[in-house]
Amino acid sequence: NSNNNLIDTQKAFTTNIYSVELINSSNNNITNNNFNASNINGGDAAIKMDENSVDNYLNNNTPNFGLLTDDTYSVLFDENGVYKFPAGVDILTLAGDLYNKDLIFTNNLTFVNGGDYTIYNGTIILNDVEGRNYTDRFVNIKNINVDNKGKPALIDNLTIYRQRNVQVTGGQYFVEGDGISAFESVSDISLYTILDVSNVTVLMGGNDVTAFKMIRDVYSRNDYLYIRDCNISIISDGKGTAFEVVNTNLDMLRSNIVQVSDEVVTLYAKDVYANGQFFMNNNITVLGENIALITLKDNHGSNPSFGNNTIRVTSENPVSVFNVTNASNTYIGQGQSTSSYYYTPNTIMVDAENGEVPLIYVDAKGYVRNNYILASDVFGDAAVSAQTVSNNTPYVTNIIIAPDVLYKGGDNVITANAVGSDKKAVEGTFTFYVNGEEAYTADGTTASFTYKPTTTADVEVTVEFTTDLLNYADNVNTSIISVVVGDAVITMDDFTANAGETVTLTANVKDVFGDAVTSGKVTFKVNGKTVKDANGKVIYAKVIDGVASVEYAVPEDFAGQNFTVTAVYTGSANVAKTQNTSTLTVNNPEASIEFENEPVTASVGQTVTFTVKVTGDATKVVFKVNGKSLKDANGKVIYAQVVDGIATIEYTIPENMKAKDYTLTAVAMGSERLTTEQTLTISE
Repeated sequence: NSNNNLIDTQKAFTTNIYSVELINSSNNNITNNNFNASNINGGDAAIKMDENSVDNYLNNNTPNFGLLTDDTYSVLFDENGVYKFPAGVDILTLAGDLYNKDLIFTNNLTFVNGGDYTIYNGTIILNDVEGRNYTDRFVNIKNINVDNKGKPALIDNLTIYRQRNVQVTGGQYFVEGDGISAFESVSDISLYTILDVSNVTVLMGGNDVTAFKMIRDVYSRNDYLYIRDCNISIISDGKGTAFEVVNTNLDMLRSNIVQVSDEVVTLYAKDVYANGQFFMNNNITVLGENIALITLKDNHGSNPSFGNNTIRVTSENPVSVFNVTNASNTYIGQGQSTSSYYYTPNTIMVDAENGEVPLIYVDAKGYVRNNYILASDVFGDAAVSAQTVSNNTPYVTNIIIAPDVLYKGGDNVITANAVGSDKKAVEGTFTFYVNGEEAYTADGTTASFTYKPTTTADVEVTVEFTTDLLNYADNVNTSIISVVVGDAVITMDDFTANAGETVTLTANVKDVFGDAVTSGKVTFKVNGKTVKDANGKVIYAKVIDGVASVEYAVPEDFAGQNFTVTAVYTGSANVAKTQNTSTLTVNNPEASIEFENEPVTASVGQTVTFTVKVTGDATKVVFKVNGKSLKDANGKVIYAQVVDGIATIEYTIPENMKAKDYTLTAVAMGSERLTTEQTLTISE
């Protein structure tokens, strides 16, 4: 209800289908705007008008989207998989899952995901074409998902020296194979390629795999691998490498990296321009047999700094966390000044025995300061070989007090253990205080004494520990321990039975000291309902020598289900009321699936019903025509829920189905994959 308006040079990004809606509105001038509706509709197409909105002038509104699906691929790409860059298309949008198709781009573009769609077994390839240069330096790839087996997710095949900023933002890239990289940029010349990757998830599996590989045959500061805010996970049977960088520039910032491989390399960098704070704020977790985590060789930059990284490593062999050669003025931890900006300590925890192998080695002029460094047999400054080493934290002695609970009237044992942060016992002197009064003193790595509380008031236990060992610090710990009347300890095995048979439910009852309880009663519940006799009265099972049991008839309708069995001990003079649970598993009947409806004959546009009968534990059914799952109007697979053993859907025959016989398959989704088939006939 608004007329004669001017909307000009505005920007609107919305998650709706349209950016602008005109309702009963006419004679409006809408020009030169940037409208983006969910990366699907853009420009003029993002403006919706009802039938009462007339004489509106739309001009030069951008962007225009090209929608990429399996069906439109041949329209947007040529027979060689090269993008045609169709006139009038500003942004290419992945508008559906794509299968077995490579995407070759020869010019700058923006490629976005219109939903949560995935490219399956397809590689994004950047090529130069003879006689054509990129008209703009930016290639933007946003929120694209790739799931590949045996081929990379992205390959830089550029061959012409010209600045190209390849910006990959968001999305998940799963690559599995042998001798393969997820992101690959390898050339014998300098290309001035800037591969800028942020907020992506990279998942890799296979043998000898690399997440990011940028290699040049000659040194180039202009080629640049820039990784930030990413999640990288590599599981490899052989060698797994996160970053391999040779003869280029690089920065790795704020990323989470998990690697499980026989041979682990997080960063191998040779003849690179590592400058300033280039490897910072990363969280690295590694498990492997042979680990050379970070290698920096022959650096061309100045003051390369590794800071604020958290590194956790587990191995049965000695580990190299940092190996730096021919890289002058390397800083690991504290930077080149004492200001807070340069205070960037690393936390390095290694579950391995390194012997004489340093965790950190810097051969040239290097500084390793103010880090937390801990391995199984070496720690602090002793774990480092470098020119300047200082203030790297040694072991802390942890005083562990047990138990958490004392029992009134019983002979309770209070124990303290001294354990270093290297997970080794520490020898020294323990002094115990109970409610502020000295109670006991002993020497060793552990000490304990007996204490019998007479009330249920909390007990404050303080342990002072002193040691003459130079590598461990003295410490004090206080624990507030609750005092309670002891509960019974009930244990039950899980039960298995068939529907309709009788099963014996048995509970074992002991006190907190492990002795059998000889008094009291136990009631049993199955899924919250108390077990009763044939007259509807609750059955109380007497505890005799620590055992109570009842007979229970399993109902027929329990077949194929699990139920919680609860045993409730009613309590006695010296033991408190308590309960515990186990599981009753009632075996499944034989699983099956069959069509209830007769074979269907229908024409295109007609709505038909498919119905199957299902037994077993399946909860839903997928219908397929000639092996392809039926999908709804939004391209999502239709799941028919199993209700009372029946699964049914209504389906409208698509207009593009040809008149012929098809195989209709129903697939039950349960512990067993069951299928049944019948013929679907499409008539003229």
